[in-house]
Amino acid sequence: MSPLLAGLLIALRAAAAAPAPPRPVVEVSFDAHPDGPYTDAFVRADWPDVRWVGLAGRATLVSEKGWAGGRCLQIVYPKGSVGPGEGGGQFLVRLPPRAEYCLDYYLMFREGFDFRLGGKLPGLCGGRCNTGGDKPTGDGWSARYMWKKAGGLILYLYHLDQPTRYGEGLNCEGVTFNPGQWYRVTQLVRVNAPGARDGRVQVWVDRKPVLERSDIRYRSVEGALADHFYFSTFHGGNSPDWGPTADSVACFDHFRIYEQVEGVLAQDLRAARRPVAASAATVPRAEPKPRRVPRPGAVEVWDSRLQARVREAVAGARRIDFHFSGVGRVSRVRALGEDGGLQLQAGGSAFAFAWTALSMTDRARLAAALAEEGTDADRAVAAFFGLASGSAADAEPLLRRLPEAEARAVQEGFE
Repeated sequence: MSPLLAGLLIALRAAAAAPAPPRPVVEVSFDAHPDGPYTDAFVRADWPDVRWVGLAGRATLVSEKGWAGGRCLQIVYPKGSVGPGEGGGQFLVRLPPRAEYCLDYYLMFREGFDFRLGGKLPGLCGGRCNTGGDKPTGDGWSARYMWKKAGGLILYLYHLDQPTRYGEGLNCEGVTFNPGQWYRVTQLVRVNAPGARDGRVQVWVDRKPVLERSDIRYRSVEGALADHFYFSTFHGGNSPDWGPTADSVACFDHFRIYEQVEGVLAQDLRAARRPVAASAATVPRAEPKPRRVPRPGAVEVWDSRLQARVREAVAGARRIDFHFSGVGRVSRVRALGEDGGLQLQAGGSAFAFAWTALSMTDRARLAAALAEEGTDADRAVAAFFGLASGSAADAEPLLRRLPEAEARAVQEGFE
């Protein structure tokens, strides 16, 4: 046998013996959509189980800007913006609960990006997904990143042993982001056994290890597994000096979530990226449906029902957490007065709003939070406001769970 043929046979045997690369449980690359706004419908088409969306018109899809020449998600951080209510954007995706997940994505800060004092970047979370000064008590945690002044990187970890009410910054050694350059950012989270200090977190940038800890207490209960992906990016901090001095832009691309890290870093994702053809599997699944128009007086009727359900839930000590656009983060309902005065808590801060400050989308989110562990009455209210806010994809499963008479009552509220 010639040396050339022998070498070829050895190579073929090695390839056959090599383990297949892991398959992601979630993969989003944005190439199936046209250029333009990244709408709530596109978010829900791309991601498996979206709990809420808060992009506020600051997210667009741009072709030929992606890490491999395709389309990417471009996020705008307006001059002076601090927090998700003013800049960047957020959405929360539910994942099947597991002890371990690996999150892998690409990131580029565009030329001229002002890092200022720092800001948030997407990561995994679990249970209550504690953020915003909501110090963990054992039933929730989060593992977002933060860029720091001059382009440094930390893992911004909310966990049981953090020293203050805000998350602990774990330094990612040797990382400095240069605007105009793509970076591959990978994190592994493995939650601890309840009561043990054996939780694990690892971070790689461009496949180089930059952080490893194996003594984290994420939780103290059987729940609070890794069960959410939190797309969360904005400047802050919470004071004006965190805001950028000029409009700034960052791009995100090729998100993948795996059940384990083994084999992930060995993949050449640039070579593996497949062209996206227009097919039933790749076209957007959720182009916005025409919004249902409520009949005259219907909103007022269902609004009264929503307020009554909120008051009853608060009186029964039920926890109601929903994403409120007026605060720009997940907020907890503390009280709702007969005059419509709404008292909320987000992190360690208290807020007071009139009920009329809630948009239709805010009311849909609030009603959906009630329906998660509520009654048919709660689900009926959530279905109505889901339809009224244009979120038919959220409303339809609720309608199917309702008794026929209650489902018909919801439908009769629309023209």
